[in-house]
Amino acid sequence: MGKTNEKNFDIKNSEVIKSINKLDGFLRAEYNTEKNYLDYYAGQETLDKVNSIKYQVIYGRRGTGKTHLLRALQEKLLETNGKYFPIYIDLRAYKPMLGNIDDIYYALILLQEIIIEILKCVYENLNYIYSEYSIQEQEFIINSKKKKIAVILERFNRHFDGNSFTKMGEVAFKINEVKKVATSLKLMKMPEFLGEKGTNKETEATDEKVKYISFAEISNALAELLEIIDIDRMFCLLDEWSEIPEDSQYILAELIKRTFVTLKVTVKIAAIPNRTKLLSEDRIGLEDGGDIFGYSLDNRYIYELHSDNTRAFLMNYFLSNYILSILSYMIYFVVRMEEDRYINL
Repeated sequence: MGKTNEKNFDIKNSEVIKSINKLDGFLRAEYNTEKNYLDYYAGQETLDKVNSIKYQVIYGRRGTGKTHLLRALQEKLLETNGKYFPIYIDLRAYKPMLGNIDDIYYALILLQEIIIEILKCVYENLNYIYSEYSIQEQEFIINSKKKKIAVILERFNRHFDGNSFTKMGEVAFKINEVKKVATSLKLMKMPEFLGEKGTNKETEATDEKVKYISFAEISNALAELLEIIDIDRMFCLLDEWSEIPEDSQYILAELIKRTFVTLKVTVKIAAIPNRTKLLSEDRIGLEDGGDIFGYSLDNRYIYELHSDNTRAFLMNYFLSNYILSILSYMIYFVVRMEEDRYINL
């Protein structure tokens, strides 16, 4: 028999190193450029736990998969038979770039940005909402609804030019409006603003591009939107909640409750434990177990605590994310070992 031509598998080969480095790019959901979060999500029982209409806060340290879970839930809801409209919002993108600012004002600005994002998202996806209609019917229905939503957006100084939304100017809150909100929340600490003590005069910008808005107008905007569109329920998926200053978190939570709770809207929040304050000592905000229900991803897959779930999760995760890539590279190297055969994968 002839001598077989064998080659050692070099684990330090440049192709092996390259494939390992590629895996590092999947450590965070934000790095996923294919946007197929549901296909790569492992842990069906976790997804089932948050796939409900109740308000939930998903707790987890960094790297536990909060963003991936919200994104997978968004895709899951789009696949359901019900007319659900899920909107994913990364709160880091809407944090006010302001320095010395009052906690209430901060929360109002964030609520305003959330409502604006919801309005814009609905406006841009009306074709999806009314996809069951014919093209002729869609044209008639959608054009009418776009005009109505555009009117609401103009209150927030936003205009759609046919290609993208344009910010026509700033939206602000009058000092008296902020104090009114503080009074309604029964906050012990009233908002403070720069200026001389004891002054009762309110200085407003004279720039015509600045529009002043109230909390009631923000709340009414969402109610009007839900009357315009035909959906069973809207899901507002708020990620990176813990990036909000803690003293503004419970105020924003209270404003969200007052704005959303009576509407066909479900709120899911992703947050980090010990950096989240949804309820103040005075019971202002979202109460765990009453208004909102907590679900923790921490310690979810520790083998000593949940051996069966952990084993199933790791196997599912491995098969979903890595096995195809690893098999591809294994085939590549096996074929390259044959001197007279080459293949490009």
